[in-house]
Amino acid sequence: MYDLRRIHLLFGLAALATFLATGFYMRTGLGRLDELEPLTRLLYRSRHIYILSAAMVHLALGCYLLPARDGLPRFLQALGSSLLLVAGLMLVVAFFRDSPRGKLSAPLSGYGVIILLVGTLCHVVASVITRRIPAPH
Repeated sequence: MYDLRRIHLLFGLAALATFLATGFYMRTGLGRLDELEPLTRLLYRSRHIYILSAAMVHLALGCYLLPARDGLPRFLQALGSSLLLVAGLMLVVAFFRDSPRGKLSAPLSGYGVIILLVGTLCHVVASVITRRIPAPH
């Protein structure tokens, strides 16, 4: 199996750098952010925070993931990691594609957040199956 911890750590660092870069872009490339239409400003800020959310998930997995040896937990970890990587990329693209449109219907952002959730839940279930975290009583 690939070194999932290293992949998540590197992707998390890249996503954190992207978060900083998109913040810089909002400060400099968009002119005065407070002069944008309120909805457009809200969309940029929320998509910016989505990138940070993805970065934090990847950094946490990069620091603490215990790879499963085999079976269903291993499959769930691989699936979850794949989904998390896709979600992170989708959220970066959504920042540039969905935000400037100024419309609440932004399917790329919505799907990205849902995929981030499903990928995270795959890791949670894999961990519960292997008893690495206690099951709720």
